[in-house]
Amino acid sequence: MNPACRATDDFDMPHDGVLITSVGPGSPQSQHPSITTTEPAPWSAYRDLQTPYGFASFDFVPHEPGGTTSITVTHYGAGAGSSVYSQRDQFVMRKPLGRGGRHDQLAGTATATAS
Repeated sequence: MNPACRATDDFDMPHDGVLITSVGPGSPQSQHPSITTTEPAPWSAYRDLQTPYGFASFDFVPHEPGGTTSITVTHYGAGAGSSVYSQRDQFVMRKPLGRGGRHDQLAGTATATAS
């Protein structure tokens, strides 16, 4: 079971975000419980109440063939009460390498994965 599991009604309106702020006591043989709190998240336009828990991994490639650099973002999610996380979405941000050019340009390609 997801140790941070809270009923989605606890933080559904207004759009609050749930933050893991610390971990409780534990041992190498048992999972440490998550200590959570909420904060206002007015920027949150979409919430997946079926898989309300998740995290993102970031894979950075500093120099790709063809002269680009990229970051692949993969989102994993788990249903309320579940400890099983599966890939929910993935997208790649890519930009040309170089010095002296515009460093604020970032071209992205998104690839959604089926859940």
